Amino acid sequence: MYYFYLYFIFSYVLYSTLGLINDIFIPENRIKKIDINKIKECYEGVSMNVVTNVVKNSIPFFILSELMYLGYDNSNSGLFRYLLEYCVTLIVGINLDYLLHTFKHTELFYNYHKAHHTTPQLFGFMTYYGSVPDFCLSMIVVIFPTLFRFNPQIVILWIFIIGYKQIILDHSNTLEFGKHYNIHHHNKGGCNYGIYFLDNLYETCDTLLIEHSKKDEDENNESGEALNDDSANDSAND
Repeated sequence: MYYFYLYFIFSYVLYSTLGLINDIFIPENRIKKIDINKIKECYEGVSMNVVTNVVKNSIPFFILSELMYLGYDNSNSGLFRYLLEYCVTLIVGINLDYLLHTFKHTELFYNYHKAHHTTPQLFGFMTYYGSVPDFCLSMIVVIFPTLFRFNPQIVILWIFIIGYKQIILDHSNTLEFGKHYNIHHHNKGGCNYGIYFLDNLYETCDTLLIEHSKKDEDENNESGEALNDDSANDSAND
């Protein structure tokens, strides 16, 4: 056995813990700030669903992955084949991640994916929050190299790479990395499905929506404050 399941669990715990540390100790590093009480509320709201998906619903995928390697012989693999499989994994993987994400936002599938967009805050732990069909599509991206019986070391490396992309880059909401996906999540789709390069390539990249939304929120807040001030003045006059 190659214990792909354990590597998946470990990578998820590692990256989501880093996200939690960022949320608690470096809140100013987030695009959308949250205080400690809100953090607790957010984590409690998704914990049961996330744990069920990550710990339980992922098991069939990793059973399949282990079965794919019955009788596998890696003794004849050379450096060229290793590098080739690594490059194919990266190229196919980032495109598969993009394509399956766009499919999640089609009319055919969005009813299964929309729960993922109901969380008002982005944070690493909620990466696999959603329905079972939605989670299953995400797992296809994680295990796809096993379907080609690529070198097990590449599979393990890919688990950590895609975990970093989905948990840290996409969902941790950091100023350095999270702007691209933040726009997607705020808009509930329509743009920014994958990495910045692919969205540019496929003309689904948008960098302005979040700026517009922030402007709208500021204007709404200012309007609300002005209304409250007027109400207070009216009350004082009465």
